[in-house]
Amino acid sequence: MIIGCTYDEKVFNIEKLKSAISKGLKSIEISPDLSILSKSEYIDIIEFAVKYDLKINYHIPYFASARYNQKKMISNRDLVLEKYDEFYYLLSEFNKIYTSESIIVYHGEDFNLNEDKEYERTKEIIEYGLKKIGDLNLNCKIAIETIRGGLKRKIGDNHQDLLYIVEEIDSENLGICLDLCHDLMNSFPYDSIYSKNFLEKIIYIHAHGIDISNNLAHISILKSKLNLLDKIIFLNNYKSSFILNIELLSDYTGSSFFKDLFSDIKILNKIIEDI
Repeated sequence: MIIGCTYDEKVFNIEKLKSAISKGLKSIEISPDLSILSKSEYIDIIEFAVKYDLKINYHIPYFASARYNQKKMISNRDLVLEKYDEFYYLLSEFNKIYTSESIIVYHGEDFNLNEDKEYERTKEIIEYGLKKIGDLNLNCKIAIETIRGGLKRKIGDNHQDLLYIVEEIDSENLGICLDLCHDLMNSFPYDSIYSKNFLEKIIYIHAHGIDISNNLAHISILKSKLNLLDKIIFLNNYKSSFILNIELLSDYTGSSFFKDLFSDIKILNKIIEDI
């Protein structure tokens, strides 16, 4: 299993990335949007990652603009697709430097009044991304993520949703991103059971802890009230080539971000080495 982490632009820089590499980091996940960093700043990160042989993956930057939300297609479809065009333009620039395969993580839409429409918009935005990947000749695949449900259902808060989307689109460039924390919370207090079909569709993994009593996610795996480690061991035994991205966010970890990240990297690498 290859251990990576989310590049949180609020706290990360090149020097911190060097420190993470020295702890055993092998991959980073970037959510590129020009409202967050400039193109040249992203290029610096990509070039650094290539120099140190890091794998690079991406996440649609939903936090950066509401225009990434496919529900906005109801009122202004063209505005949403223009935003995705900007995203894929950046990836085409990055692909000139980093040519190995990358995963792009997508979310499904929240359910509202018409489930069929929400499924269709989620499929449409993924199919649009797959077309951009083909048109721009990008070495990328899309992974639709398991999302934590709640009072309101979301596409991806159960395995059946994701299997439906992946099988309906039926592309070799589409699979599932298993977010271990979200998935376990959706089945809590029971275990989450993976069918053979679901396991075969997983192409990427997210992991982060959660403090259930305070509803605080994206914290250290070692501080989690859920046991993710057994699942990680199982998945590593199933396919050791998986990339597991530690998805810590400084908004939730506070000042302990790097201490927590380095501890998580250390323990996960030790677990993998001991298997």
